[in-house]
Amino acid sequence: MRELLSHKKAPPKAVNIELFSMKTPFGDRFLLKDTDLVLEANKRQALFGANATGKSLLFRSMNEGKIKGFPQHMLIHHCKEFENHELSDTVLGTIVKAHPFRKVLLQCREKLDEELKKATDAADTDRAAALKENINYVDFQMKVIGGHSAEERAIKMLRVLGFDEFGQKKLVSELSGGLRMRVALCMAFVIEPDLLLLDEPTNHLDFPSVLWLENRLRGYKSSFLLVSHDRELLNNVCTAVLLIEELQIKYYNMGFKEFEKKVRRTQPQPDTHTQTQPHGSNWAGGFHIPCTRRGDGCVGRVALVLTPALAARSVCCPLSFRKPLRTRRSTKKSKSSW
Repeated sequence: MRELLSHKKAPPKAVNIELFSMKTPFGDRFLLKDTDLVLEANKRQALFGANATGKSLLFRSMNEGKIKGFPQHMLIHHCKEFENHELSDTVLGTIVKAHPFRKVLLQCREKLDEELKKATDAADTDRAAALKENINYVDFQMKVIGGHSAEERAIKMLRVLGFDEFGQKKLVSELSGGLRMRVALCMAFVIEPDLLLLDEPTNHLDFPSVLWLENRLRGYKSSFLLVSHDRELLNNVCTAVLLIEELQIKYYNMGFKEFEKKVRRTQPQPDTHTQTQPHGSNWAGGFHIPCTRRGDGCVGRVALVLTPALAARSVCCPLSFRKPLRTRRSTKKSKSSW
């Protein structure tokens, strides 16, 4: 009976919230106001916007269930850098224990086995039959989410990313930032949530790891929202773009390259006679389009974001940095230290 219920049509794994608003954590101003929050099922989307427009806060609100009207049946995972309380377990243990539904199913199976043993000892056949039916249902759900093969899949991913048997047993707290991000990505793809939230996943990653991430995202079956400065990654994996601008979420059902061209056509361009653009930058309505990867494979990051007004101001008032004067005392100290 329970297996028949499991085969019923699942509710849609999409989000459609009207008149959605979001304030800063202090509640002093709106980041989004009376906009539509629409996330289609099985869609590979990029979330794009200037700094301090609420991208990370929106991810956090989705993951923590703080958005009114957000579907409760969807499994959401926020892939980000580890916090301090998440560093105490081993690499493999952190990944295998990360799936929240799998964790509950294992606890249910353990409790059901105990109750079945008690019912068998008491010769209570009716209760034993009911418990066996529940155990079969738990096993079926474990099979649906791939719970039995979670450790095997995690080991395969870790080996590809450079973790041998010794590395899999190391504590996450002993790893560098780049290795921790690899563990976080492995955790996300072992969970395989209905909606995967990726906040700057290429941070601290080397080029082979970025390519691995790109291939995984290309073949991802469910939905994901991606925030990244890596233009190549956005171009290669995203089929739609969500732009946060003027307290609204604007939707573009196109790849990131087409979105970039459209924004350039629709936004006013700065006057080249009175304003200058930073070398290698790409203008889109006052904020930068993400940088491309450098020749060595690393991801180029935007160090300074300039609006056209600030660019014009920098022409009129150029900055100069003076070399600090050395005193006699500082010179003597420096000579002695050398």
